[in-house]
Amino acid sequence: MHSKTSARFLRMSYPVFAVIFIAAMVSAWVLYQARIQQNKVVIDLAEQGMSSATSAILKNQKLLTKDYAFWEETLIFSDNIVATGTVDESWAKRNIADYLNTSFHLDFTAIFNAEGILWLYQNEEIELQLQAEAISEALTRMKVFERLQVHWQKKPPEILSGYIYIGQQLYIIGTSLITSDNLELMPSEQDRTAFLVAKAVNPTLLEELEQLQNAEGLRLESLTDHSKHQHSAIETSITEAYMPIQNLNNETIAILCWKPLYRADDFYQQLIPWLIGFLLISGACIAIYIRKVQQEGNWLDGEIARRKQAERQLEEHKQKLEELVRERTDALFKALKAAELAGEEKSRFTARMSHEMRTPLNAISGFTQLLQFEETDPDKLEQLSEIHTASDRLLEIVNQVLNLSDLGVKHEELQNEHCSLDQVITPLLFEYQGSLKAKGTHIELVSPVMGETAVEVQLPVSILNHALKVLLDNACLYTHGNSKIELQVHQTDAYCELWVCDTGLGIPENKRDKLFQPFSRLHFDQLPNAKGVGLNLFMLRKQLEDLGADVQYVGTHQPQGSCFRLCLPLHKSKTGTAV
Repeated sequence: MHSKTSARFLRMSYPVFAVIFIAAMVSAWVLYQARIQQNKVVIDLAEQGMSSATSAILKNQKLLTKDYAFWEETLIFSDNIVATGTVDESWAKRNIADYLNTSFHLDFTAIFNAEGILWLYQNEEIELQLQAEAISEALTRMKVFERLQVHWQKKPPEILSGYIYIGQQLYIIGTSLITSDNLELMPSEQDRTAFLVAKAVNPTLLEELEQLQNAEGLRLESLTDHSKHQHSAIETSITEAYMPIQNLNNETIAILCWKPLYRADDFYQQLIPWLIGFLLISGACIAIYIRKVQQEGNWLDGEIARRKQAERQLEEHKQKLEELVRERTDALFKALKAAELAGEEKSRFTARMSHEMRTPLNAISGFTQLLQFEETDPDKLEQLSEIHTASDRLLEIVNQVLNLSDLGVKHEELQNEHCSLDQVITPLLFEYQGSLKAKGTHIELVSPVMGETAVEVQLPVSILNHALKVLLDNACLYTHGNSKIELQVHQTDAYCELWVCDTGLGIPENKRDKLFQPFSRLHFDQLPNAKGVGLNLFMLRKQLEDLGADVQYVGTHQPQGSCFRLCLPLHKSKTGTAV
């Protein structure tokens, strides 16, 4: 049984198997076409070799004809035959017939003219003996003498060689007019004779060609009517070579057929066992692959089942967590509601306490001032002054604590307000110059941007005024004698920076991390009577952060003292550009 996964994998593999099958078919077709082309190449080479071999035989016939047709004694011998009609058989047999026929395996040698055969000598070892009339008829039919007579004045004369049928036997002939360089011996045009050598295309010659060309089954097929012959079996075969045999008229009269000893089929037959082995190995590999896919599919099915079980458990756990989160969310919502109610209650309590605490303090301060107007005793006036100072300080502490409880309540209403630096900084400098001058401290404004253009920041006037007062008050508090306070104004693309720097006591590095912590007084050991409870910087940073601004301690650029930086966002006009 196939698992679902293995079946899915197998279905995915079907295209791969199809591609492999198509590739195998294409490869088989390519091999088949290659076999055809290689067979054609082998056949072409065999035919070229056979053509060269037969051309060599024809060339040999020409050479033999040239040797004897241009021999003066052959000319004298032929002239005697024409003049007297007698033949010196002993001379002809000894000098021409025996040597040529025996040495070169010729079938017969002859001398002829336009009227017929004048002299004929046949090889005695040949079983088939021809009649002179048959040879004359064949030569006349092919108009051999007429072809030679056309070039009777040519020296050396034309030599013809080719194939000719005499009776039912195909012969290779070589013939030429008998001539000589001795002009006294040359006969007239009418008395010219020709010399002929002939060799039969018999089984012996075919065996010689077969061995020479590494052929197999070399045979000669005669064509009695070449115009009607359809040698389709040879022309369409790719394993058999053939060569047409043409006579002197360039007519195909026979065909040589054979099979080359080397055939491409032999090579491909040797490939068959390897191909079968390849197919068996491929089939085994595919079977192993299918088995492996089944095993992997079973394992994956088990793994998928385990994953699904884990997913179900995870879903159950998720549902439990969601239920727990809903319960916790409800609890937190209830706690938030309770906190909001407690905050509202705190606000109401703070509002009531604000009135309840400020009323007696104001009464103490007011009656203390009345007593100071009426009392004349210096000691009592000093005591009343201490009471008045203590009540003012206590009132300031109460106000800071109440402001701390209200911190962040109204910042949303103040976010859209903006102001100009000039309307805040100029009055403050005028206010602080008088009091600082009495202490011997100089305050200075350094601004490369103010005065040229109006600089507006996205901050309410009250908040900016309060922030600068906090920083300037701290600078005045910790600066004595011949000191200096600088208020620097710098502008960037999106922010305006106000730097408040002094040459006072400075802040040690080990205490700087406590700067913006509530109820932290860093110089209490040096100035125990200084006003404040350490809430100003803490409350200032909270206010500014709620409105997108910030205050930071940046050290000092003087040998001593402190430097604070207010980072205020620039006000953007309706067009989106900073002003």
